[in-house]
Amino acid sequence: MVVYKSFEDGLNNKQTAFCYLVHGEKPQDYMMHAIEIANLSSSKDKGTEKFFGKDVPQPKIGAILVTNEKVFCACRSALKNGDHAEFTVMETLAEKEDLNEATLYTTLEPCTPESRNKSESCSEVVINRRIKKVYIGTLDGNPLVFGRGVKYLTNNKIQIEFFDTFFYDKLKEINKVFFDFCEEYPDHKVMKEIDSYFRSNLNLFAVNTYLQGDAKSKYRRATEYELIEFYRIMLKKNQIFRGSFPGQLLCTKDFALAFLNDPSLFVPGCSVSIIDKTKNKNKRTIIHAPYIELLNKKSKESIYNLIDKETEHRVRLLQSREFPLIREILVNALVHSDYTENKGPTIIVDNDNLVIVNKSRIRIKNNNLSSFQFSDPSNPILMEFLLKARLVESTRLGFDEIQKSIDNDMKIDVDTTDNYETTFTVSLSNLF
Repeated sequence: MVVYKSFEDGLNNKQTAFCYLVHGEKPQDYMMHAIEIANLSSSKDKGTEKFFGKDVPQPKIGAILVTNEKVFCACRSALKNGDHAEFTVMETLAEKEDLNEATLYTTLEPCTPESRNKSESCSEVVINRRIKKVYIGTLDGNPLVFGRGVKYLTNNKIQIEFFDTFFYDKLKEINKVFFDFCEEYPDHKVMKEIDSYFRSNLNLFAVNTYLQGDAKSKYRRATEYELIEFYRIMLKKNQIFRGSFPGQLLCTKDFALAFLNDPSLFVPGCSVSIIDKTKNKNKRTIIHAPYIELLNKKSKESIYNLIDKETEHRVRLLQSREFPLIREILVNALVHSDYTENKGPTIIVDNDNLVIVNKSRIRIKNNNLSSFQFSDPSNPILMEFLLKARLVESTRLGFDEIQKSIDNDMKIDVDTTDNYETTFTVSLSNLF
């Protein structure tokens, strides 16, 4: 392989894949190089990728891999039709190089295992080759990939940064056809297909609450137009996607928990147990109501209606100033549960106590709650849904109120067992 003195030398020699010697360029220089070589991607490379049965226009991609001594450059399909630019620089050009501590610049978000059927994904290669840092130009417009690459890499402790905003217009321009396709497709026919699949289990009140961003709105069903917009948003967020079998539609647990009447039918384990000890100590109900409805004080399925009706002193929780605080404690349990053991949170109504039991990744005790630093939720998209529906305070503010309440009127006890099962006990009798 010929090693050029500079990026310009390789480009002037009409190379679509080459390397040159490092000579102290800045990150912005590598960003520009990635865009320049992306423009060399073959327009004839149509690939075989399909989205809901339709061919997806292939984006132009440029990748720059920077090591201590050399810089490797390639565009999509530079050496082999269909090969991603990131794969080419890491696995072909730099196959024998030590990439530990190397930095990758790519114009488009790297693909993930879910989006690759036969070959190793670029995100997996980044992790396996021990790349230290990845600069990304734009997120992939395909709803089946959008945001997953960033999440997959960050979950595996890869540092992520984005190209400077100065390059955004250039990035959008070189892939206008691709992004336009992702914006417009799927069409109304596809929306109907999705709708027929989820309709019987979709909670239209939850959908409407999410779209309106107003938990106090009157109960009404989402209109046909609103449903189409809702499905489009969910597709873009990759909450609805194709399975591995023809005609199979799947959804994430976040989608199931927020919007489906019986989420456990679609994602096993997604449910909340309600135990009512005020009348029958052995009574247990598995609640299938979506969380947007479970947390809405006007909903018939609301946990607050159960508390208000069944507690011994008929606590007027719905009108109390502590309502947002109790809701915040519930939300913390809901969004921090992993639902992988077919057991979500348990909510116990026991006369004058409300008890929330949930698996926790961090040990919390009553004596350290006031100084406890909040952790990222296990279900961040679900948290986003609840924020959008205004059923939870903005990040951190709600937990601040929980901490303040320890020394105020409301009595809260919290404890985490050795197997990291956390129990929040809220005394309702203090609300009078």
